[in-house]
Amino acid sequence: MTARQRQQQPKHKLPMLSTVALAVLTLTMLPLIVGACTKTNNTTTKNYSTETLNIRIPQDMDTLDPHKASSAGTKEVMFNVFRGLLTPTPDGTLVGGIASNYSVNNNRTQYTFHIRPNVLFHNGNPVESKDVVYSYRRLMGSIDPSIRYKSLDIVTGVEAINTTTVRFTLSESNNSILTEFTRAIIPENSGDTIGTNPIGTGPYRLQNYSPTQFIAMEAFPQFYLGEAPIKNVTFRIIPHITTTILAANSQSSNSLDIIPDLPYNNFAMLNMSNFNNIAENLNLVQILAYNHTYAPLANKDVRIAISQAINKTRIIDLLTNSEGTPLESHMTPLMGAYYNNSIATPYPYNETEALLSLKRSPYKNGFNLTITVPSNYQLHVDTAVLIAENLNTIGINTTIKTVEWGVWLNDVYKSANYEATVVGFAGKLDPYQTLRRYSSTYSNNFFHYNNATFDQLINTALRGNTSQSEKAYRDAQGVLAEDLAAYFIMDPAVHTAVRKGIAGWTTYPISVIDVYALYNTNAILQGSNRTITNTNSKTSNTPDDANSSIDNGNPREPSGTRT
Repeated sequence: MTARQRQQQPKHKLPMLSTVALAVLTLTMLPLIVGACTKTNNTTTKNYSTETLNIRIPQDMDTLDPHKASSAGTKEVMFNVFRGLLTPTPDGTLVGGIASNYSVNNNRTQYTFHIRPNVLFHNGNPVESKDVVYSYRRLMGSIDPSIRYKSLDIVTGVEAINTTTVRFTLSESNNSILTEFTRAIIPENSGDTIGTNPIGTGPYRLQNYSPTQFIAMEAFPQFYLGEAPIKNVTFRIIPHITTTILAANSQSSNSLDIIPDLPYNNFAMLNMSNFNNIAENLNLVQILAYNHTYAPLANKDVRIAISQAINKTRIIDLLTNSEGTPLESHMTPLMGAYYNNSIATPYPYNETEALLSLKRSPYKNGFNLTITVPSNYQLHVDTAVLIAENLNTIGINTTIKTVEWGVWLNDVYKSANYEATVVGFAGKLDPYQTLRRYSSTYSNNFFHYNNATFDQLINTALRGNTSQSEKAYRDAQGVLAEDLAAYFIMDPAVHTAVRKGIAGWTTYPISVIDVYALYNTNAILQGSNRTITNTNSKTSNTPDDANSSIDNGNPREPSGTRT
């Protein structure tokens, strides 16, 4: 039995008031949301030719412009609207997106892509090489100075060979370049309007967007792989768990059908006769991040004391039902050969040793620490609560500051105006993109971490041969662990509630909600009444061949590609 097929039951409960609050809220609000949907003998019927699949997301879009998006939550939704030359599969393979194939010269400095003949934008116009050239010139900062992906600085030229052929020239070979070809292709000269009128090539096109409320999409009939089985989908922006549970348990046509990333101990509040519980690891790195410009955290003895004070096992047991994978550096086992599996916990949990380590520092009498956490991610809030309990015990006066997601993005991620934060970093297809955030030259190094040995290893990994690259990435993880660049917690076992009768929920090693893969098991034909019938069949959760692992952590080339 795979992880995604397990029906999970909670073993522990957090000492929080969320259950009581939910009960009160249910009594006061339930009459407002019970609506038109009929339910007989545990069967809820929806007409999917006219009604909508509803998916809960906890945060608003930071932008609809795919080239400006920084939030993984935005990217996982807009994956359904945009496609790149290449696109990832659930096992981490890179396959042809709008490109049918590509070729590479002998010294790996020229990549030539051939566009599929049947790819259309949502406005009906065919995708041509000029659109690809425009998109990458914009990504490289040539068109909009506010957009510049430094990872593309190595690209010295993008040229249209003909209407369906594009050639990229690099200044030198680069082991990380393939993933750069997954970036969204937009119509030529659409940069000024793409943020309000997002025209892509994906399986869904935007219908309506109401900030803080929802983003609605409809299947694009001319999608190059065929029209999606689910015709309409609405991502409902619901930050709080209590409101989410109410929306899932209601009998209205707006009731939630899928709830990704639902904390496992909230499943007891769901009407589980209507839902399957799918558990899986997501190649996500949850950490207690340090701002190394905050004087106490710049001191290694303090960081040692923090590591020794935190009971990681208790966090994983309480918050993931013991299913999370403990981490000692900023990479998960799903990254295969790049993952360093030999790192031992450098400073394991030991409260007595933590007190001694703190006394060796200039802060032997303790100090104040504020952990800023995005309020819409309950897992991170709960983790911060447990960490604060541990740190207060050794004299670090820890307070938790919860903020809205947009505030966190601006103040913490973009402005580095924080002391510490608990956050999860979405998986990447490429190990360089996973680790580069700790590089002293990386523009989004909001930790302000600086380690010359780490920088050198990352540069070696980017340019070396396969064995050199793999070793350099593993050694770089060792540096982060020994230097305590952050407190690495876990790759959480994420639970998703999927209404019974809906199949195809698929996990990727990056943040993706792949609506195109979803279908209803009881009525596949377009325009038919799709009846969601409660069933105990585990096989309805997801196809057996779907998995979230990366083959040796190495993104591969599209099928049929020649080098």
